[in-house]
Amino acid sequence: MPQQDDAEKATAAPRDYTSEKGSQIDEKRQKAAENDLIQSWMSRLQLISVITTFFATLEAQLLGSITPTESEPTTQLQIVACTVLAGAFAIHLSGAILAFLSSFFLVGYRIKEVTEEEFQSEAEGRPSLESTRSSNLILRSLWTTTGSPHLEQIGPFRGGPPMRLLEHCHTLCMWFSVTGFALALAGGICYSWVRLPQSASILASICLGICWIAGAGAVLVVL
Repeated sequence: MPQQDDAEKATAAPRDYTSEKGSQIDEKRQKAAENDLIQSWMSRLQLISVITTFFATLEAQLLGSITPTESEPTTQLQIVACTVLAGAFAIHLSGAILAFLSSFFLVGYRIKEVTEEEFQSEAEGRPSLESTRSSNLILRSLWTTTGSPHLEQIGPFRGGPPMRLLEHCHTLCMWFSVTGFALALAGGICYSWVRLPQSASILASICLGICWIAGAGAVLVVL
């Protein structure tokens, strides 16, 4: 009976080690997937910050040239153009600031280095079927591949990256950009009717209509 118990313990140890190793692999894969998702959000937020800053600069220039003065009469279309462009400028400026803060403040990096003693103390507690010499060789090879210094993502308060907050900021920046683009298009058309000749304004309106119809047709074809 004691020999049978020893045999059962010997067979149970590899199973526990296999299940523990499998859970660790799943955890590493989940961590890698989260890191890839964060990197995707970060690159998009940085791109949104650049694009919205560019559009805010253009809208500020248009506002400076279309703002009514006391020496010239003010038309209703000019007031509409100023209002729409001011709204687009405010939204794009807010989106640029939010995207910048989200991409450079919510996620930071630090160098994480696991000492060899910590790695060995963690690994020696796991059951092993190899001899002592081969176990030491395995530990040494694992240390050289996994114990080297590497970058680790952190949040603004030295914790993990705030995934939900980063996701909400990404969604909000997307909506800011889309709303600002729509207002910028409307403000650009109003600007053309206020400052440009009638032929140029008509051509700009026709081109904008063709672009939107072509975009809607492409979406409908895919659906």
